[in-house]
Formats: sequence, C-alpha cells, structure tokens
Amino acid sequence: MGLNIYSMKVLISKLLSILFFSITIFSCNTATEKLEGDEAGGKENVVEAKTSLSESEKDSLENLKRISMDQWQKFKDESEAKIMSNKKNLVSLQASIALRSTDMKIVYRKAVAEMSEKNDNLKNRLAHYEDGKSEPFTTFKQRFENDVNEIAKSIENIK
Repeated sequence: MGLNIYSMKVLISKLLSILFFSITIFSCNTATEKLEGDEAGGKENVVEAKTSLSESEKDSLENLKRISMDQWQKFKDESEAKIMSNKKNLVSLQASIALRSTDMKIVYRKAVAEMSEKNDNLKNRLAHYEDGKSEPFTTFKQRFENDVNEIAKSIENIK
C-alpha cells in the first residue's frame, strides 16, 4: 500500500487536528448564540424588573396618598368638631354677657367678637388648605391645632 507507519501517524494527527478544530469552531458558534440568547433574555428580565418596580412605586404612592387622605379626613373631621364646639361655647358665652355688669359687658362682647372672628378664620383656613402649596401638612396641622386650642382656652378663661 505504500503507507508506512510514519505516514499513518501524520495522517491520523492531521485528521484529529481537523476534527478538534471543527468541534472548537462549532462549539464557539453555539456559545455565541447562547450568549446572544442570554443577552436578549437578560434585557427582557431588566425590562420586566423595571416594569415591576414602577408598578410597585405606583402602588406605594397610591397607598401613601390613601393614607394621607385618610389622615387629612380624620384631622379635618376632628378640627371641624372642635370649631363647632368653640362656636357653641361662644354663643352660650354671648348669652351670659347679659348677666354681667354694664362695665364688663363691653369687655366681654369685644373678647367674644375677637374669638368668634378667629374661630371663623380657622374654619376658612381649614376649608381652603391644599397640601404642600402654602405649607406642609404637619406644619399646618400643628399650627392649626395650637390656634384651635388657644381659642378653647380663652373661652374657658372668660367663663
């Protein structure tokens, strides 16, 4: 046949080299395809994560708004009740002025008129408050409660 052992070794080594080289090339293409597929899948995962995050943020904001609205409504209801209570006390105080001496009637009427005006101003402040436009809610709430309590104390002091 004309092939000696050396020629056979060379032929086998060339065939093995070609086979190894072919496997390497085909497996690299497959790995590249896998990487490209993973990149596309990764991009999809990032988009899904962003969408999920934005939905979570929206849910959190809605919950915060609902809680804020609940707190606002509770504060508003309580404040309106205090204002009405002050108004009733001012009406009864106005009626009791007739029993006072002539000199004191003028002083009491003036004090009742001032407190009544302050009470009406508080009612208007409460009705026209918009969160964050003039001052934050917590600041408004603290100042408002102080003003309502001040009127209530003044009424008690005059009685």
